[in-house]
Amino acid sequence: MALLGWSKIKDIFVSYSPTFFLWGGTIIVIIITFILAYYKVRSGPSSVALHYNVIVGVDVLGNKSRLYIIPFTGLIVAIINASVLRLLSLHDKFLEIILAAGSLLANFILLGALLLLFRVN
Repeated sequence: MALLGWSKIKDIFVSYSPTFFLWGGTIIVIIITFILAYYKVRSGPSSVALHYNVIVGVDVLGNKSRLYIIPFTGLIVAIINASVLRLLSLHDKFLEIILAAGSLLANFILLGALLLLFRVN
């Protein structure tokens, strides 16, 4: 007999709302972005590319500690969306999912931006 049977797994996923998984994914992506920024700041050169344009190329160089702006931006977006959700006491599931999905999407975009900056540096 399995320790964690199908009925237990089904109960776990049914008891949590989709917003729980979206906010959890947002937190995980924020943590990954912070870890990657820390890795680059720790091991990279003192001056790194902070902005890359396809037409011009690297157009903003700066101190490597300014890479932390990217994960902090994602954290601020998540905090603002969670605050809006909390302050408005939304009982509409659609708006809860939109706010959580927006935070997750914004953080995925910022993670992608950081990974592309790694490629340029």
